[in-house]
Amino acid sequence: MLYYKMTPKCNTDLVLTLNLDDSDNRAVLRTPSDEANDRQLWSPIEVISGDDKGFALFNKYSKQVLAARGDRQSLTQISPSDILKNRATWKFLGADFGAVQLQANTDMNLNVFGNGPYVAGNTVGIHDWKAGEANEVWRLSLVGDF
Repeated sequence: MLYYKMTPKCNTDLVLTLNLDDSDNRAVLRTPSDEANDRQLWSPIEVISGDDKGFALFNKYSKQVLAARGDRQSLTQISPSDILKNRATWKFLGADFGAVQLQANTDMNLNVFGNGPYVAGNTVGIHDWKAGEANEVWRLSLVGDF
């Protein structure tokens, strides 16, 4: 399975990480990037439902996928078997840094919450698109095949 790290443009020293210090296991930004830390490794798994194609973000450590609780809220995790029942399917739009859109509502995008400065510990969720601001666009960098 191919795994990637996800880096926001607003602070490329940070990576999307599963926060196990939180009872909800929310996604946050952490530093430093550590390719041996399975909480920072994500595999986009293709999801096809009817004519729609997207991907689920599978976390190597938790063996679960990211899902949106609701609009403008932090993320949670669900079992991969529940992907089609929940808001857990995404689209990546862009070549280098791009939007990660919620397939169920393409007005909502993966977003580092706040107005900056963006530091380790910032919560990541979904929020309205604001024309590609640095806290709204992400780079998926291949780490390896594990």
